[in-house]
Amino acid sequence: MTLPAALSKRRASPSAQTGGGAGRADRCARDSWLWRLGCSRAGQGLIEFTFVIPIVIFLVFGVFEMGRHYYTRLTLQHAVAEAARFAVTGGVLRDSISGEPMTRAESISEVIRRRATTLDVDVDRITLDPPDGGGPGDIVRVTADFTFTFVAPGYRRLFPKGALDFSVSTAMKNEPFWPSGGKDAEPARADDDDRGGPPF
Repeated sequence: MTLPAALSKRRASPSAQTGGGAGRADRCARDSWLWRLGCSRAGQGLIEFTFVIPIVIFLVFGVFEMGRHYYTRLTLQHAVAEAARFAVTGGVLRDSISGEPMTRAESISEVIRRRATTLDVDVDRITLDPPDGGGPGDIVRVTADFTFTFVAPGYRRLFPKGALDFSVSTAMKNEPFWPSGGKDAEPARADDDDRGGPPF
């Protein structure tokens, strides 16, 4: 048989027209299970799912952590704003144990602690400017520092020590209260919330 005739017969062969599909099927049948998995459509979908699912989980955890961080910051902002509103009145709170009036600085910190009950606010990281809360007409600034800790796997490695520090601050002008502060004034009670009094 001449060469042109042989080439013509090969082009007419069904296996040649199918691009060697039978040979591919034979190879998939005799090779490893991983190769056979890649040969089937279901196996290809499973492999793609295996690559995609970690990314999806990472994004879901990211949304979860963003929500926690937003809630934490919003709660602390609200607590600091309430403390500043209390500070401008010049009033003080009573100690829940001894019943004695607190200082203005202690009272302002206590307002933040009570308003941010879901957060573990460190009183030592609450600062006032001026430190005593200032006098009538002065500008008082209340600042609270907080450390937000990530809990989702993977995100703890993205930040130093797995945490993110942030600060919340509010400034207001003191009202014209008596310069003696809360020593001569009636201290706010801890149960004023239930009696319709100041929400502190």
